[in-house]
Amino acid sequence: MALTFPSSPVDGQLYVDTGTGNRYIYDSGKGLWKYASNNVGMTVGTAPPPSASVAPGAMWYNTNTGRTFILYDDGDSRQWVENVPAVGSFDSSTVAGYANAAVLPAVTPAFNKANTALQNTSGTFAGSLTATGDVTSGGTITALSTVQSSAGADLSLNANGANRDVIAKVNGTELLKIIGSTGNMGLGYSHDPGNTLKYFDIQNANTGSSAGAIIRLITANTTGLALTTVDIVKYKNGLFSINNNDTAGTFAFNNGGAERMRITNSELSLAGLQGIKFQASQSASSDANTLDDYEEGTFTAYFAGNNSGTAMFSGTNAYGLANPGTNGKYTKIGRRVYFNFYLLMAGTFSWANGYGGATSVWIAGLPFVESSSTGVGGVYPAVNCGYNVAPGGWSAAYAAMGIIESGLSTIRVGYMGTNAFTQASASSFASGGSAMIWSGHYETTT
Repeated sequence: MALTFPSSPVDGQLYVDTGTGNRYIYDSGKGLWKYASNNVGMTVGTAPPPSASVAPGAMWYNTNTGRTFILYDDGDSRQWVENVPAVGSFDSSTVAGYANAAVLPAVTPAFNKANTALQNTSGTFAGSLTATGDVTSGGTITALSTVQSSAGADLSLNANGANRDVIAKVNGTELLKIIGSTGNMGLGYSHDPGNTLKYFDIQNANTGSSAGAIIRLITANTTGLALTTVDIVKYKNGLFSINNNDTAGTFAFNNGGAERMRITNSELSLAGLQGIKFQASQSASSDANTLDDYEEGTFTAYFAGNNSGTAMFSGTNAYGLANPGTNGKYTKIGRRVYFNFYLLMAGTFSWANGYGGATSVWIAGLPFVESSSTGVGGVYPAVNCGYNVAPGGWSAAYAAMGIIESGLSTIRVGYMGTNAFTQASASSFASGGSAMIWSGHYETTT
């Protein structure tokens, strides 16, 4: 039976006749195949056996490199030649087998051709690839699950080139981009259609009492000689805080292209703002050091015949009437209410609700009820009348004044006599032209 040798063989290439088991080695110097016996055996180890002790065609498997060699006799000497399959025998299954075994280095011209065949062949790598050096790809490396470094080693992603970017995608959508030209990092870089929110989550699943999550900024200090670590945002033990650890640090808050608020180690300053706005409905605090409300407004003050606010007069064009219109202003800071108002008896008026000249006088309409407390030392808040024209009914030596009793929003009007407060009667204010300007402050319940 005729032998069919491989076409274009390389020097030292082994050919086995499947019919007889005979082995032949190609001698490129003489251009012929030499018989190498059919029972030469194989040695396994880190070093080959002495060439004089084995027949040509013997095989040696190097356990250090995982490569197989054949003892070749060219007629002048013997040498171990690495066993390389014929280039023409490379197919997809052979390439896949090599890929699953090891990376193929180019050690001979034939191996160079084999490497080229491997590099240009697509296939699936079903296993683990461990590399102690670099793995270079001119295309896409597809990983089924995890890319990780060996124990004790760093994992580095390097876009090797000037102004090259590192991009992370999920299902083909770009979610993270580190821009090589600027060093900036973009989160959610590819904008989704619509109003889709983007999140940057930092999670610490540790349940310890000191566990927390921190976003930090590390930058050069003011002298440029060292790095300073600054906690920007911290969440720990239920506390969310924004920190600046620099002893001379400052927080500045900008809006609309201009600074609006600044916090230093000693003060808070506002710039270009109208003020601090409290909610319309107060959320009262029992803490003595908490300012929980600020309010400005107007109110209507009028003469009343009792502390319940029943109107004393009726008529038109008089601030002393039941519904005279707005004539007072107030400012409430926390629980303290500051106020002032103006009362004028003018135009046509008459008694109302059965009141007369002997009726004790009250002024009603204060914007808030006085606190149920009787004040310091049991004294009620006093109200001053800084201007009083034609009061009548008491000596000009006594100035008009008032007191606000607990739980009421009315002022008891009178004057301070020699030793005690005397409440005024209605006849003192029943003449046209009477005018009074009042001011004071008191504490309300909230």
